[in-house]
Amino acid sequence: MITAIIMAAGFSKRMKRKSSINNCDELHEKNKLLIRIKGKSLLENTLDVVNGIDFHERILVYKDEAIKQKAKEMGFKTVFNETAQNGISSSLKLGILNAKPTDAYMFFVADQPLLSVKTIKRLIEKKTGDGSLSESGEAAQKTIFVPKYNNKPGMPVIFLVKWREELLKIEGDIGGREIIKKNRGEVLLIDIENRYDGLDIDTWEDYEVIRKNEHIQ
Repeated sequence: MITAIIMAAGFSKRMKRKSSINNCDELHEKNKLLIRIKGKSLLENTLDVVNGIDFHERILVYKDEAIKQKAKEMGFKTVFNETAQNGISSSLKLGILNAKPTDAYMFFVADQPLLSVKTIKRLIEKKTGDGSLSESGEAAQKTIFVPKYNNKPGMPVIFLVKWREELLKIEGDIGGREIIKKNRGEVLLIDIENRYDGLDIDTWEDYEVIRKNEHIQ
C-alpha cells in the first residue's frame, strides 16, 4: 500500500513578477499551480497523473481555496496548511499525519507538468520488487526510492513507513533531503529515461521554456 501526498501549499515566490509572455501578464498574480500548459493547469496535470495510479490513498495539502476545490472535484482528500510559511516540511508532515495506516508514502510536488504515469509506475515497481530488481533482491534492502533525471535526483520520492517518525521531525523548506543525505545506504536511485518528466516550474523562465517547446513529451 502506497499513499500519495501532493504538497501544494507553496508561495511561488520566484514567480512573483510580471510575465513577458504575450497575453499572459495576468498570470503573475495567480497561484502558479493554476498556470496552464497544453490546455491544463499544472495542478490538473499532477492530479490526473496521480489518479492514473491505484494508490491506497490520495492526499493534497493546500493553502489556497482554488487548489482545494479542484482537488476535491477529482476525488482527493484535502488538508489545509495554516502554517505554509514554515516551508514544504509543514505540508509533508500534514500529509503524513492525515494519512490512513500505510506501507509507504510517495511525495509529489505539483509543478512538474510533464511527469508521466509511466515514471510513477517505474518507481513503484522498484519499491515493490516487480521490476528488474526482483531477482537480485537489491530493492528489498532499500527503503527510500528517488528518481534520477539526466543524472540529477528529483521528485516524486517514496519513503517506506519506517521513516515516518524521522519525516515528522524535519523543519523548513528542505523536505526529506537531509534524511536522504544521511542514509545513502537506504536509498535506491532510479534512472528515468525521459528527463523531461523531472522538469519543474519554479520561475517564469522555466514556464517559457516548456511553453515554447510544447512538442516535449
